Amino acid sequence: MAKKQIKKQQPKRAPTKKQLSRVQQQKKMKRIIYISGAIFLVLVLAFIGYGYYNEQYKPYHTTILKVNGVSFDMDDYLKWLEVYAGGMDRNQVVTMAGIVPNAMIQSEIVRQRAPELGYTVTDDEVRQGLKEEGVKESDINRDAYEAQLLSEKMLSGYFDEQVPQSATQVNALAMCLGSEQEAEQIMEDILAGSDFKTLAEENSVEYTTKTLKGELGWVPEDYMEETLGSLSDSELPGLLFSVQPGMMSNPVYDSTIAKDGGYWLLKVTEKDADISAHVYGILLGSAGEVEQARERLTAGEDFEELAGEISQDVTSAEYGGDLGWIQEGTASEALIKTAFGLEVGELSEPVFDDTVETTGGYWLVKVLEKVEDRELDADIRETIKSNLYREWINEQIESSEIEQKLTAQQQQWAVDKILSNNSGA
Repeated sequence: MAKKQIKKQQPKRAPTKKQLSRVQQQKKMKRIIYISGAIFLVLVLAFIGYGYYNEQYKPYHTTILKVNGVSFDMDDYLKWLEVYAGGMDRNQVVTMAGIVPNAMIQSEIVRQRAPELGYTVTDDEVRQGLKEEGVKESDINRDAYEAQLLSEKMLSGYFDEQVPQSATQVNALAMCLGSEQEAEQIMEDILAGSDFKTLAEENSVEYTTKTLKGELGWVPEDYMEETLGSLSDSELPGLLFSVQPGMMSNPVYDSTIAKDGGYWLLKVTEKDADISAHVYGILLGSAGEVEQARERLTAGEDFEELAGEISQDVTSAEYGGDLGWIQEGTASEALIKTAFGLEVGELSEPVFDDTVETTGGYWLVKVLEKVEDRELDADIRETIKSNLYREWINEQIESSEIEQKLTAQQQQWAVDKILSNNSGA
């Protein structure tokens, strides 16, 4: 049997220094590439994470409101805004965006303070109420509905108990006239048999009494604001309870009444042919007041000083009644016509101008009935309760620690989000 020949292996040659250097460089480059890739990946992930934080997480989780330590973030604000403005157009969303923070404050105030008055609601009441209203249950809807239920309970309990069932009331008619002379003439007409309501509708310079044809209805003595509105700050309330039933008052001046139209006393100081005229004026509420001003000027008083004292045109009064140079198209027709009909230095007669607004009028009041203990109408009681509730809310807000941090930029961002949701709905 032939012997198997064993091939003699050649000994491996040791790498040269040059070869070793090349291998080490290759390994070093691989390590650099690996490290650089890892760093790049970390940077990419960090950039993505930072972008997500800035664009997604941070805007939604930024605190925009605190009410007595309770914080609300942008996500809460967006959800409230969605409830109030979902489906609305841009102008409506912008309007609601400004209203919602106050709604959030009031809701939280009610939820915090109602229990102090002994009023609470259970989770079952809230869930049942939302179900009956057909409203989806969510944190925002639960909080808003809880505040609503608490408000209803307080109105029907706490605030209802503060409103009496009856009060001293008068049933009265009223109108306001532009001048004392007109008021005296109207009073004579009524005494002669003319209808008060008809004359009030035709002549009253005050909007409410003109619209109601003078009929104020039953007015409770202690609740003027609820029945008379802004007129509760006028001379009218005092008149209503000083005139005897069946009687009519004398004309009573009221400086607070705003009315359309007024009377000018004019003087021309220079003229440029029939093109323009330099005019000074005093604006007053009635022709009678203008006549009184004319008498003072005729007696020697200075026009500019008197204008500064009594003119109701605030702008010109600061400059002694100086209306500047006027010409066709730069002033009312009444002023233009009168100014070019005057000689230089001549005082005008009273000039009525329906383009201005003045204050001051004369009340005529007729009291039909007076009852000491008349039951309050249901709608008046509801109005009184609502006013008491509003006052309570304002007091709670004033005594609370409230931080509003919502910026104009954040509000605009929220508006854009809602509009985007609306357009995608």
